[in-house]
Amino acid sequence: MSKWIRWPMCFALVMSAVLAGVASRSAWAVPAWARALDTKCATCHSPVPPRLNNTGLVYKRMGYRLPDADDEGNLTFKEREGKAVFDDFSLLADMRIESQKTDAPDEADTSFKLDEVEAMGGGPLQGGFSYAAEYVLYEAGDSFLETIEAQYNRGKPEGMFTVRAGQIRPSLWQKGELQKLTLRRPFMFDKRAPIGSFGGFRLRERQRGVELGYTINRLQEGQLTSTFLSGTVLNGLSQEDSTIPGSFSGTLNNPQDRDNSKDFLLQAMHVWDQSNTVGAFYYRGKATMFDDVGAGASVVSIGQNRIKRAGLVGNYVVDKKSGVDLLAGYVTGSDDTTEAGVANVDSNGWFLELNGVLKQSKEDTTVGRTVGVIRYDRFDPDDSVPGTDKGWTVGLNHQASDNILLNLEYQNDSGAAANTIIGRVLFAY
Repeated sequence: MSKWIRWPMCFALVMSAVLAGVASRSAWAVPAWARALDTKCATCHSPVPPRLNNTGLVYKRMGYRLPDADDEGNLTFKEREGKAVFDDFSLLADMRIESQKTDAPDEADTSFKLDEVEAMGGGPLQGGFSYAAEYVLYEAGDSFLETIEAQYNRGKPEGMFTVRAGQIRPSLWQKGELQKLTLRRPFMFDKRAPIGSFGGFRLRERQRGVELGYTINRLQEGQLTSTFLSGTVLNGLSQEDSTIPGSFSGTLNNPQDRDNSKDFLLQAMHVWDQSNTVGAFYYRGKATMFDDVGAGASVVSIGQNRIKRAGLVGNYVVDKKSGVDLLAGYVTGSDDTTEAGVANVDSNGWFLELNGVLKQSKEDTTVGRTVGVIRYDRFDPDDSVPGTDKGWTVGLNHQASDNILLNLEYQNDSGAAANTIIGRVLFAY
């Protein structure tokens, strides 16, 4: 049986299991949301920001409305008091010192830099609408709109339809991406599988698209369980630098995806207890590659790439007292091309991560908490060719205050033949 027959079957089985259970860049936190709700960071984050616990996941999915219960124990969503739009936004500054050493003799580099300054926020509007936006004020000398999305929720607290549109982060499971505790993402989200003239697709990229979803919430004995189901139609990505397509500036060395084809993403995620999650995804897309031939010449197609990715992700809190949390993910993919002289590519990757609280805070807050994390990554961009990228990431996270997060991290990457140490101070207000 073809693996692309098996994977949709596996996806369907996972979604069935999830439903059965219900029947029985960078990582940021947004202090403005805690201020708006008059609550602590620990309400939505665990073990430290930016990782969301399940309350935070549901809060965001329900259009920035906090899950609560009425006097009879029925599930409700807490609306914040009226505030100005800009009260929803926080300003964040990321400062780093980085030292990298490669296998090349006498080749080492140490730098201190202001990595990024960003305004980030979002919140509920009237009539079930909400919004979110990220604007980069400074990154390598540039400023740009990174994310802008509108969301509409309709239904009862126990069952809610969601429509989300704009320049969005498509993935529902973000614990290895936006909510990661390490400065580097797992390889399976961050690395590409190049094929011919196509630079490679990454699961992490923001894209323009429209998502239709349905959320099932259950509140039993004070414990909230939720299931998120969604299907998304996306514009897809450009060939070389995975930016949003639309530029017509491709050259012989940088062909672009300029057709009107759409990509599709199916997802399911189930969350239970304080922070446990399990999810599955299936991505299918197409990129038609073009070259400009000579000055003023017509654009000529050089081939079409069909992209497929499917994977499983999740985490389980092994010990609540010490905050020991085990995360894992697996992805398999294929890239089939009609480009002349280029063979099809099959790729796969996985990661295993363990994090735990090394120093607890004195109160019911994340301030003062220190978290250690270790992760092992493997990614094979082409299983027909010898060579697999492997790497270790070891890090410490310390939340010094409501507005300061400190990170120290060691990264090893066999694919880049590099060892890197990074120290970061993140200011957020």
